[in-house]
Amino acid sequence: HRSTVVSASFVDNEGLPSQDEIKWRDNLSTAVREEGNDKDRLVSDDLSLLSWNILTQSFADNNPTHYPGIQPWEERVSKIIGIISDADADVVFLQEVSPTTFDAGLLLSMKSAGYDGEIQETNKGAEHAVATFWKRHRFVLREQSSRSRSMIAVLEDTQGQNHLLATVNCHLEGAPFKPMARLTQLSHSLREVSMKYSHHALVLGG
Repeated sequence: HRSTVVSASFVDNEGLPSQDEIKWRDNLSTAVREEGNDKDRLVSDDLSLLSWNILTQSFADNNPTHYPGIQPWEERVSKIIGIISDADADVVFLQEVSPTTFDAGLLLSMKSAGYDGEIQETNKGAEHAVATFWKRHRFVLREQSSRSRSMIAVLEDTQGQNHLLATVNCHLEGAPFKPMARLTQLSHSLREVSMKYSHHALVLGG
């Protein structure tokens, strides 16, 4: 299914925004009501997002009782790419991507589907990372940085008067007894975006 943006945060870095900037930002998150025969439906095709934790293969292989029925990566990857291609999202946030499988074929498969992408820089030997992909015909990567639990990618929208879209792909602390750790991880990422990168809108995935 096609996932659409439900919110986009405007960040004013250099004084008041122009009317073009406001219109571009608002179009990212404005749902247009379309009249139907029986009922109205909300339509928004300005920007679509897909966020998906694809489960790193080593977790499934090492814990088969916890993850029953998980297929080998060679069988899963083609299905994952097929679902992403069918969704046709403008920006794709993936979590629990194995750096090895990213380099060994996932990036190439995504490129064949029309995407460019980057994977989070992690410590050597890390089992998984986040990876962000964007439609090549619409976006160009301008800035990218990694934190322990997230990756920032600033994309230039070549179809939106070259406005800059800041994206944060997160895989935050999952322990239910560590809520403050999640808040801290997210706040540090947002602070870095605010302080280091010029942008007109911000979206989060994870």
